[in-house]
Amino acid sequence: MKSPIVGDIAEKLHKIKREQYTVLLLFLIIIGTFLRFYHLDYNSIWYDESFTLFTANHSLSGIWDIVSNNSTELATATLTIGEFSPPLFYVIEHFMLVFGQSEFVLRFIPALFGVLTIPVFYYLGKEFADENVGLIMAALLTISPYHVYFSQEARNYSTMLFLFSLALFFFFYSLNTNRLYSWILFGLFSALTLWTHYFTFIPLALLFMYTIFWGISRQRKMLQQPHGYILSIFAFIIVTLPLVPLAFTLLLKRTSNPPLYGIKGFEVLYQILSSLSEYHRTTMALFIVLFIIGSVFLWKIEKSKAVIVVGLVAIPILISIYLSEKMPIDVRYLFFLLPFFFLGISVSFKALAGFFRRKNSIFILIVLFFLLQAPFLALTFNNYYTKYSKEDWRGFAEVIEKNSSDGDYVIVVPYVARLPLDIYYDNKTDGTLEFGVRNESEIQPILSGIKNNHVYLVVTNYIKVADPDGSTTSWLHNNTQRIESTSDFELVILNPMQ
Repeated sequence: MKSPIVGDIAEKLHKIKREQYTVLLLFLIIIGTFLRFYHLDYNSIWYDESFTLFTANHSLSGIWDIVSNNSTELATATLTIGEFSPPLFYVIEHFMLVFGQSEFVLRFIPALFGVLTIPVFYYLGKEFADENVGLIMAALLTISPYHVYFSQEARNYSTMLFLFSLALFFFFYSLNTNRLYSWILFGLFSALTLWTHYFTFIPLALLFMYTIFWGISRQRKMLQQPHGYILSIFAFIIVTLPLVPLAFTLLLKRTSNPPLYGIKGFEVLYQILSSLSEYHRTTMALFIVLFIIGSVFLWKIEKSKAVIVVGLVAIPILISIYLSEKMPIDVRYLFFLLPFFFLGISVSFKALAGFFRRKNSIFILIVLFFLLQAPFLALTFNNYYTKYSKEDWRGFAEVIEKNSSDGDYVIVVPYVARLPLDIYYDNKTDGTLEFGVRNESEIQPILSGIKNNHVYLVVTNYIKVADPDGSTTSWLHNNTQRIESTSDFELVILNPMQ
């Protein structure tokens, strides 16, 4: 019989251990908050963020019209054949604009959800394995440059990951407990995730399929009490029902023409692994090795979990490689891979700790792991916080103001670049006449009315999409002189007598 004294001591030790994990998690949240809110307004609002501002400034019905591609204003705001994001993030930003339209306000929600995802990762890892795995996952996310970057961007990616991570937590919790309420929450958070980004349909479908073909066949309690899982599907379908026809229509449009931009083929694999691994080849090699070790370890102790981790990393990447030939693909669409990739890495420390006899070997391995990353992270974050990581429209507006004068013409090529430019540049204050054009044929009618005024053209990288045959680019090269340029855009002046 176990002594009450021994039991009391064990309980106190367990309590101390829980408190240590709580302190460490709070420490990570503080670091994560600093990294995500520091210099939040440093970068200018770039094009994608300006489209967020443009959309959020509409009424709720207007936002729905934009995401449904029914807005008459949409043609002046996008280069492609329409908007392809669901409305939830825009609705959240719509209510945030009551506090203003500054860079900080626009990026506050992504940064906040970025911070909140850190404790969610801890509890996700804890539910998947134990507190050690949860803590490593939270630490990996805290210092992930990939996650920090999109937590400081006024787009839907950090919001999507937060909601998806909650859905994933309740998925694991439901498999472990088969609780009715957790299945319903899994369905609801999965639905909200889809309302944030259509690409998450891939991992969400895989999770539901996993439970059907693996969970039900291997876990008999699911057959005896299937009500929870059925309700999760029902909740998901009901909440996402308005999106179904819209998503299907947009997918057909998106794949109707070959993509003019985005990464293609196996470049998708390299870019996403680089992003997940802190944008450095050394850490990428280390992360991949650890992920493989963790996956093999999971396969030996619990094959179903290995299937989840490996399948939810490999299958979305393979689907993305296939889709990259039919529609534009970017690594941010695969933001949802972070929890699965970090789960594999985190579990590897349990496998490696098994080779050592020391009780605290897992903590030693964790410390060594993060010490190895320190030089690369220091360099990455130093560059990130001291250099512009987005298009500097604020600075470029000052360049235009410095060169132009009253009565001059400013022509933006292509026209969609007026969205971010006009946040910082006011042609009424400057006394210029501003136009937005698609191509060279739209420039000529403007030039016919010009007498002795200077004509400045703002040429952006978006011209590669608006001018696929290169005719406008060629005309600009032959008829203008460069005044100033950056990696994202340039200011040119029309040659005299044009």
